[in-house]
Amino acid sequence: MKLYKKIIALSLAIITLLTCALTMGACTQKVSVTFVQEGYENRVVSVKKGTSLKSLSKPKEATDKSLITEWNAKENFVIEEDVIITAISYTEGLSFEEGTHLGKTSYTVVGYKGSHDKVVIPEFYRGGSVRSIKTQVFQRNLIIKEVVLPESLVSMGVYAFYGAKNLTKINIPSSLTNLQSHVFGDTSIQGPLSIPEGVEEVGLRAFWAADFTFLNTNNVKKAGQFAFGGQHLKTIVWDVNLTTVYDNTFYMQPVEEIFYTGDESDWAEVEFLEVDYEGTNANSKYGATEKLLQEATIYFYLDWEYVDGVPTPIN
Repeated sequence: MKLYKKIIALSLAIITLLTCALTMGACTQKVSVTFVQEGYENRVVSVKKGTSLKSLSKPKEATDKSLITEWNAKENFVIEEDVIITAISYTEGLSFEEGTHLGKTSYTVVGYKGSHDKVVIPEFYRGGSVRSIKTQVFQRNLIIKEVVLPESLVSMGVYAFYGAKNLTKINIPSSLTNLQSHVFGDTSIQGPLSIPEGVEEVGLRAFWAADFTFLNTNNVKKAGQFAFGGQHLKTIVWDVNLTTVYDNTFYMQPVEEIFYTGDESDWAEVEFLEVDYEGTNANSKYGATEKLLQEATIYFYLDWEYVDGVPTPIN
């Protein structure tokens, strides 16, 4: 029986050797790796199957020394077929947690221990898309002034940037589907601010005390208490979908103009929810949202148009 097994094993080995010879080296088959890095010439190399990416060249460092640049693949990535490897850059000090979405690798930003005032979060990281930011990651961070969010971002946890008082500049990616409570509250974000069309509800104090002067609600249907409270908002493009707000949603905002996408009958359907709370006079000049917005000039959809991207009354 042992002799029989040896004969079988030897026969298989001979067949393998003959196959390699007949296919002119198929057993040492090579595949191509295309390295892509913005600003540099793309490079194609030929390697043996099973080659580790770590054994090949690293991407060129970014000019901005606050950024880490690496290939968008896991550190132990093994090349088994023709592949394109792209370089990514992100701010030093960011940390990520691996997860899955629809069976594919994805990542969440879970920490920042850097000292740079501009934070760049990548769209991809080590073979997966960056889809979320964990709760409280940048809360009360007094260093950051600007954050660049990727178009892959879908969600951010509560208090993600709350109390980052020096944060003045941030982009809100169109991929975002939620704006949870306190996410950008007590920051100094300047405008204009346009809510992504995929966001239907803006949470409690989401943009509390921010410095923007222009707001486009887009597809938002409900805005929470103090969601846009502050002292700088002058102009609102108010979508007809926004039918539920609280009497303090726009607390202390000196709104002057509202460009409404519906007509007067639609505006009459907007519900202003009363809230019982202490420490603030809801009926003060800039307290009750309904009273506040009565003092603004409202242009209904036939009364205004966009001129060079700016809402403008029709004379």
